[in-house]
Amino acid sequence: LPALELLDLCGCSALEELPADVGQLHSLKSLILNGCASLRCLPRALAPLPALELFDLRRCRALQKLPADIGQLNSLKCLELSLCDHLRCLPESVAQLASLQELWLTTSKAR
Repeated sequence: LPALELLDLCGCSALEELPADVGQLHSLKSLILNGCASLRCLPRALAPLPALELFDLRRCRALQKLPADIGQLNSLKCLELSLCDHLRCLPESVAQLASLQELWLTTSKAR
């Protein structure tokens, strides 16, 4: 799926992890995982998503951490982490997101 720009898995409550090959979707601009309440972890292979602008992880209540290399998502403009109840801290690499315009942490305990 080399031309795929939008992957919306909103509400897939049984999804526990994303396959590592999601990092091969080089044209992907929007990755929407809103409401994937069982999602615990994300693959380390997200960094090769050069076009990703929107990463929506709202209500991923079981998510415990973000990949350490998330700062390599150079095109990322919006990172939505609201209501991620088990996410306690953000990787230091978040500070490297030069294109980031919106960071949503509403009711999140992440620091």
